[in-house]
Amino acid sequence: MVDKKKIAVWGSSTFQYMHPYFRQLAYAFEVRDIFLGGKGGEEIDATAARIGAIPLKLKVPAKIVPKNGPSEVIVMQKVIDPDIKAFSGILNGVHGVLKYSIRSSTKYFFVRSKEGEAVHCPDYYEFMPDSLRYRDAMVLINVGKNNLSRGNDDVHSSQYVLSRTRQICDWLPTKKFIVVGHFVNSNSSAVNAGKVHDLNYRLKTTYGERFFDIQDYLMSSEVWSDISIAPTLDDINDQITGVLARSLSRDPQHLNESGSKAVTDRLGELMIRIFDI
Repeated sequence: MVDKKKIAVWGSSTFQYMHPYFRQLAYAFEVRDIFLGGKGGEEIDATAARIGAIPLKLKVPAKIVPKNGPSEVIVMQKVIDPDIKAFSGILNGVHGVLKYSIRSSTKYFFVRSKEGEAVHCPDYYEFMPDSLRYRDAMVLINVGKNNLSRGNDDVHSSQYVLSRTRQICDWLPTKKFIVVGHFVNSNSSAVNAGKVHDLNYRLKTTYGERFFDIQDYLMSSEVWSDISIAPTLDDINDQITGVLARSLSRDPQHLNESGSKAVTDRLGELMIRIFDI
């Protein structure tokens, strides 16, 4: 069962810029427990680790977490280092924060939350995030866009993002969730735009009514009615080209406040239907 007293939103910068409007949405739905999990720059594996769907496996080279202070740890999976934002959780029974640091020879530190007994760590351990308590929340997911724009190997393909998105959604205890697609940046290459369109098609085919097609919405005339402005000629040309319109953007890759609020309002309408609020 979905806990309608909790909301969790997961993604990168698109959702991070929407945080203020998700707070407003939660207030309108009389939900006081909301987890705002948008973090700019992340690729999908890092977000999946913060969600808890695909936990990071950590090894402590010193084989012990001391009674206080930081411990160098090794992340066993192949991830892009700076894209793991600091987040809290449990490492072998010890609560603390995992963070990236160029000062560490292993690139990662685990810093325990409070002083306690030293803990022997001879093996590797899954780092279980505090956000696990939102697993049964009303969940909205917008993950993997940074993968699409950073290369053409398997990890940066639409197929890879779809596979990881499925893992995240299959891990959720209910089939009631919302998956949000991606829009084409105004400076996207033809290759990147193609990957966005391919992923959106695959997500729509997979999740049906639980999928929100943000690209389709931002290319429609409805968005201008929703934000109560008349599009410029440049905006219309942008939409014809299939890229983010200038009057909706703060820069080539991100929605401005009006665009973010309009999308969040539309997501609120979808939440009413999907979660029966």
